[in-house]
Amino acid sequence: MTATWPANPSATCYSTPSLNDPNQFGVAFGFKDGESNVVILDNYVTACRESLTRQGWLPPGADVSTCLKKDDTVGIFPGEPAVCGQVGLPVAVAG
Repeated sequence: MTATWPANPSATCYSTPSLNDPNQFGVAFGFKDGESNVVILDNYVTACRESLTRQGWLPPGADVSTCLKKDDTVGIFPGEPAVCGQVGLPVAVAG
């Protein structure tokens, strides 16, 4: 199952395939006046992957998957897209 990523998203990074991950953290982006404020799904994926790798929770180059949470935010989990179904969420796709 897939769902379209919301227009004004935010994301949470997870170190394990669980919504109850005690190491979860949010990702935010700031912009200077006059700069484009468009953030694409890949920006969040990159930020999560790099942070999870730096923390030692994800091996370099490991797969992560984007899942649409019930509050219309994105959860980024380690693993293949099947992880979304394991946590009861649809795969989030850029819309």
